[in-house]
Order: sequence, then C-alpha cells, then structure tokens
Amino acid sequence: MKRIPSIFNEALAPVTPGPSSSNTAGPMRIASVCRQFFGLPITKASIQMSDKGSFTFTYFGMRSDLAFVFGLLGHSPADPGFFDAYDEAKERGVAIEYGFYEDLPAEPGEYVRLVLENADTGRKMTFCGASVGGGGFYLESADGCPMHTGGYTHEVLLFTDPAGEVRRHDMVKAILTIAGDPEEIKICEGPDKLLYDVKLADAPTEEQLDAFKNIEGLRHFGYARPAHTVVTSDSRPPVFETPAELLSWCEENGKTFAEAAVAYECSISGWTEQQVISQAENLWDVILASEKNGYKEGNDLRQLLGPKAPQVKAFYESSPQKIASGIVDKAAPMSLSIMEWAGSSGTIVCIPTGGASGIVPGVIQGLCEDKGLGREDAVKGLLAAGMAGVFMAETDYFGGWGCQAEIGCGVGMAAAALVSMMGGTPKQCLDAASMGIQSLIGLVCDSVCGQSQVPCYLRNMTGTATAVTCANAALAGLDALIPLDEMVTAMMNVGRASRSIKLNSMGANGTPTGVRLEAEEQERQQMAVDEKLAKH
Repeated sequence: MKRIPSIFNEALAPVTPGPSSSNTAGPMRIASVCRQFFGLPITKASIQMSDKGSFTFTYFGMRSDLAFVFGLLGHSPADPGFFDAYDEAKERGVAIEYGFYEDLPAEPGEYVRLVLENADTGRKMTFCGASVGGGGFYLESADGCPMHTGGYTHEVLLFTDPAGEVRRHDMVKAILTIAGDPEEIKICEGPDKLLYDVKLADAPTEEQLDAFKNIEGLRHFGYARPAHTVVTSDSRPPVFETPAELLSWCEENGKTFAEAAVAYECSISGWTEQQVISQAENLWDVILASEKNGYKEGNDLRQLLGPKAPQVKAFYESSPQKIASGIVDKAAPMSLSIMEWAGSSGTIVCIPTGGASGIVPGVIQGLCEDKGLGREDAVKGLLAAGMAGVFMAETDYFGGWGCQAEIGCGVGMAAAALVSMMGGTPKQCLDAASMGIQSLIGLVCDSVCGQSQVPCYLRNMTGTATAVTCANAALAGLDALIPLDEMVTAMMNVGRASRSIKLNSMGANGTPTGVRLEAEEQERQQMAVDEKLAKH
C-alpha cells in the first residue's frame, strides 16, 4: 500500500501524553498493536533495545518505559494513570523486564524487540519494529516472519504451517471470501511458519473475525485496530499530492488554502467536510485545555527544571520590563505552557511532534486575540497548518533529522497558518512555510538529558517569533524562491549529513554542564525504575 499522509494522522497528531511523540506516543502504539496481535492476556513482557540506540538516552528521561508498559496494559493515550503503569502491571500480574542488547541495530535509534508471553497457554511471540517520529512507527517482523505495518489500517495476522502453492492458493481464496476486497494480502515466510498479513480499510465484523479464526490449519490469529485517526485507502486518492498541484487545484476551484486542507482530508478519509471540521474543533479544544493546564501552579515536570509558565505569563501580561512583541506576547507564554503540560505528561496535540507542540497553537491564539478573531478562524488556521505539515510528512518530523525537522517544521506550519488566517493566497501560505524551514535549516537536536526541556522549550517560544516574521515576509510579497517540497528534501539532506558527523552531540548536550547533568539524570532515572521493577 502507498502511504498517503493525512492532516490528522501526521501533521496534527497524535493526541498523547507528553513529552514526546516519538518517545511516548510511538512506543505506546507499538506496545498496543503488539498486544492486540498477541491476542491473549500478557503475563510477561520483555522490552529489548539496542545498547547503541537512542533509547539509551531517552528510555527513562522521555518516559518511553512508561509508554511501553501503558500500551502493553491495553491503555489508550487519553486514559488516566500513565505514571502508575508499573503499579498497575504488578496488580494485574504482568511481569515487566527491559534491557539493552548488542545484537539489535543502532539505527533506527528507537528500535525495539518485544517478547510477549502468556503463562497459561505457553504462547510466546516476538515482535520487532521502531518508532520513527511524529508518533509514527512500524513493525517489521512478527514471530520471525518478515512483515510491515504502520498501523494505518485494520489488520489481521494469520499464521499457518509452511505450505505449498496449492495450500497458499486455498488460504488466499478463504481470506478473500471472508474479507471481500482487502487493501492488501501479503504472504510472509518465517523459519517455521507462514504469515498472511491482511490489511482492511473497514473494521471487520464479529462474524468476519470468527470466520478468520476458524480457517482450517490456522496456528494463530491476531487482529489490531488502526493506531491512527484516519484509515487511508488506495481507493481514495488525494485530490492533490504536491504543493504545485495544490496551487493548481486552488486556482481551478477558486478555493483558499484552508478550504484546500478540508478537501484534501475529505478525499483521503472518506469523511464529510463537517466531520473534518469537527475533528479539527476537537483538537483545538484539547489544545486550549493543555494551555490552561500548563498555567496551573505546581505541575510536576519530573525533569531538570521546575515549571515556569505561570511566571512567564505574568511577566508578559504585566511586567514593565517586558519588551513588546505583538502577538508573540501571547504566543510565547502559551507555547511554553503547552510544552510544560507535555513535560508533565499531560495530554497534548503533537503539532507536528511533542517537542514542537506549542508553536502553532501559540501563534494562532495570539493572532486571534490581536485581531479579534474567533474559534472558527482558529480552527481554519489549524487546518491550514496541517495542510502545510502534510507536505513535510516524509520527514516524520523526526528529531533524528535534527531539531530542524521538529521546530523547523512547526515554524513552517505556523507561518502558513498565519498567512491563511490573514487572507493570504495559497502561494503565500506555501512561501511562508518554505521560509520557516529556510530560517531553521541545520538546527540540531541537542536536548539535555534526553528530555524535551532544554533547549526545546525555549525553541518553541522563539519559534513563534520566527513564524510571525516568515508570515509577514510572505504577506509583504517576499518570494520564498525554493518551493516547500524542495526545502523539505534539502532539510533531510542536511539531517543525513549532520548525523554522519554526529553534530547532534556537539550542542547543549555536549557542553561540560550538559554531560554532567546527563550522567546524574541517567543514574537517578535508572535507580528509580530499578526500584519499581524490584518491587514489581
């Protein structure tokens, strides 16, 4: 299947506990999908990672450990009790172990091998995959059978004994009889079994699931629901795929950039216009709640520094020392508030990642307050930001490409939203997005102690000012010259080069203070988790 990026799957997603889409949402989704494919209560789970991968720095600091356990327990991101995951596992009799292994690949950095067991039946299954950024993930093997899923469809796994062509033909025929017209059927060969991987655009009925389970010769059956909001299908092609095609479509149909966003999402999801707008409204409600919660006194970030959002908000609102900066006076503290709520593992909308989730909301709300705009305008701005983000989706907004792929993409999306809300043309929206990336290309990901706090929170605040500048430049008629999609390619090229010479370890995290704090924090986190596992 061809991956079709969605506003609600990639650019304005996921809705998750913070602090990170790749380190929190991705692991939770991997664990949840594997649990569903396993199909039995888990009595023991082993979380295995590379001793040279990114999890060695982020597993505890970014709360990936909690995310894996929470997902293995069957929770969704909106469920309460995230910090109590280990205690709940103990209460439910689920033994959790973790370790770092030299036989696992260092790249991608967030690669994991999950081994799940059920003591009553003796079933034991192994899954391998990775979190790839922005809440995206993939599984590349299930119980030794190579396969591929990113959680974009309903998916049925059917394991059988090795078989000849006749038996394979009969299996496929049986699958088609039950499923009708699946998106895809792949036969995956393992060392001692075959896997039939069936992807479906529509949820199977209970009757269909029972029919799958009763196929003759089946060794194991697993079913997982989509991990993403929108189920895409090859039968629903997008109305346009590139920035140039969007411009042509808008010109032909007399549509604005925000209207193009709605039409695009309708075309790939099968939703109505009202369903698309309603989903954007729901996301805006989550955003406003995260801002409000981030301003509460006493939030527990469980990170290097305590919360500062209430103090910063008060400064921007009343301090005579404040240097006036227009809508940034609202946008900067709001972006910090959302980031601190994410740091407290509160529920946020990743736009396009947890590490950049404050920029787009901050500038949209800042412009609304400055110009007297309302909720409808904010929602349209959010959709416009998402449309620009779709054209950046090939990056997965992954910190492995550098902070340019998180803050940079967030700034580009925010600039496009501002231009759209101010009545700019579709070309000006795309120019603003391109200039946002141009402004931050080469920015490395150098978070201290593997946490999205220093310097990430500050970058969200400064990102709002950059977005405003890029939007004004586009509205003033400055031509970005380099099209948005070409800038995205350039950003990825720079990201590859920076990774090859390890620039990401030469920033704030490579300073003497950063190195010292990293060692202290890793020791503290390790002791805390080991204590939980010992009790467990």
